Amino acid sequence: MTKENTENYISSVSRNRYKCGNHEKTLIWAADIESTTTVKLSTTGGHVWDASYRLFDFLNYFFEDEDFTNKKVNILELGAGCGWLGLNLAKNLRNVSQVCLTEQVNGGAMEHLVLNCETAYERYSHMRDSVHVCGCDWTHYADDASPVLKNPVVESTSDENSQLEFCEWKGEMLSKDSKWDFVIGADLVYNDIGVHLLPCVIRSHLREGSKMVYAHTRGRFEHYDIDFFENLTAQGLRFREMREPGVPSPPPSPPPLTEVW
Repeated sequence: MTKENTENYISSVSRNRYKCGNHEKTLIWAADIESTTTVKLSTTGGHVWDASYRLFDFLNYFFEDEDFTNKKVNILELGAGCGWLGLNLAKNLRNVSQVCLTEQVNGGAMEHLVLNCETAYERYSHMRDSVHVCGCDWTHYADDASPVLKNPVVESTSDENSQLEFCEWKGEMLSKDSKWDFVIGADLVYNDIGVHLLPCVIRSHLREGSKMVYAHTRGRFEHYDIDFFENLTAQGLRFREMREPGVPSPPPSPPPLTEVW
């Protein structure tokens, strides 16, 4: 799933009504759990990205087709960041068996995610039984990547004045062998780790018949789209673009080296 022209899309979506062209539908979910953001992290996990809002609305529209409400499904979120997407998903899916929110263990992101979860539990106590948090180090999947990243780098924030927080995570780590009914994520490809290792992580956690729904912003970084899609194929994964009725397909990713700076 790709995200393009987000502002135009969001203008046609309310929290209880979707309208695009001749297509109109009442939306059931409410995204009323707010996640505290912060710039005091050395990761991108302190911010709720537009792709997360886009993915929530997409799942809201299609949740009946995916049968989220009638099955005890297990959902894994990769790169949960502040937790906004996964927490709002769990709040609306009261029949869900488990929602696991994962984030990298460096830079204080896990502690910030846990804080937002605890705040949500105080308001919606039923989520304490269905939502849990795990660390997930994508570099542990590097043996399956090609090329293997020998010296992965830690993400860095664009805010030069932000205070870096490096905390050792002592909580649960996601097992590489765990399988999930649905895997979700939003805008996780912004460096070489995402390009090469995210496809390995996805493949590792999908069982036969399960799927990932991923909101991806095309063209954020030159060449990354092409390499990422090629790596998905190399991992034996099949993928296709998904969108609501009436939403136009975004333009294709530009071929490499079309612009010279």
